[in-house]
Amino acid sequence: MGFHGLREDFEKLQPLLEKADVYIPEKNGWDERFLENYNRVAQGETPLINPTLWDRAEPQPLRWIHGTKKHVAIVDVPKDHPALEKLYQGFDEIHSAYITALKGDFDRAITEVREGVALETAGNIEREEHIIEEIRKLIPLLPERFPDLKGKKDIKVLMSIGATHTPLAHELKNEPISDTRVHMKRSDKVTHYSHLEELTRRQHWGKEISDELCAKVMIEDLIKWTADLEAITKYTNEENVLLRQMISRLSLDEIREIFEPLEDEITFSNRKVRELLWEHGVKIEDGLDQDIYTT
Repeated sequence: MGFHGLREDFEKLQPLLEKADVYIPEKNGWDERFLENYNRVAQGETPLINPTLWDRAEPQPLRWIHGTKKHVAIVDVPKDHPALEKLYQGFDEIHSAYITALKGDFDRAITEVREGVALETAGNIEREEHIIEEIRKLIPLLPERFPDLKGKKDIKVLMSIGATHTPLAHELKNEPISDTRVHMKRSDKVTHYSHLEELTRRQHWGKEISDELCAKVMIEDLIKWTADLEAITKYTNEENVLLRQMISRLSLDEIREIFEPLEDEITFSNRKVRELLWEHGVKIEDGLDQDIYTT
């Protein structure tokens, strides 16, 4: 388990992949063609010229699995699963809320974050239930599906899953499939969650969500859009630490102030955002002053 937002996040997956017989990537919205192509890459039956053409979101595991003869299976929700609409709609609502705030409706933006995370979490719960059901069906059938594994005493299955899906991992660990052992390995000794990940986890567990946390999710999005964080952080864990250093001390009123548009001009050149970034040594990308309506 770990983050998968940056290429380097996958570094710790490679040695585990080398020991596995079967690899299960996290891939929602997949189809049979994608799975067939992934297996062809693993078997070395096709050249891997540009991995991003095969899997734009997570090309790194493809580089490592190419030609290894590992088997690939997918248990995530396929492209026609109803959970995807909730996931995508919720995601869009959350990540467009900061635009609503910049246009002058801060309170409406807070509501959009709340509605978005409720919808996305509902989709994720359905998704995780589907994954667990599919894993339980897949494991006993592995020798039949992959004949070279027949008679093998210990079949090692590696499933990569994002750090926010801990409920899924605990479910498998607490109620394992018969004759299997489940090991949960985190890619980081200490997991630092972003404000968005904190929000989604609180929503999942039915914990209180404050307006301040919703506002911090919006300023987090604004900073990510504005700044070149990847230039100064290597892993998502490091990026989250930096974001929390910048944002954690801000109150709801201070964030509301940051989102107040400049007189007669709604732009990303808000002085307070720049000062917040400069204070923490964050590089500001070219084109920062573009009007939000052109983005």
